[in-house]
Amino acid sequence: MAILRFDDEDVFRDVEIITEPAEVLRYCRVRDAAVHASVPYDQFAAQLGTKE
Repeated sequence: MAILRFDDEDVFRDVEIITEPAEVLRYCRVRDAAVHASVPYDQFAAQLGTKE
């Protein structure tokens, strides 16, 4: 797992490599949840103009 860090201007500053298996698994679970909840870009962009 690599955590990339950027400053307020989006300039890359450093990277942290995580190899501890339990911590890697935790990040994988977060990624999997995000992918599951994601929508295609076109659908997301179409929702930007709508208000509920």
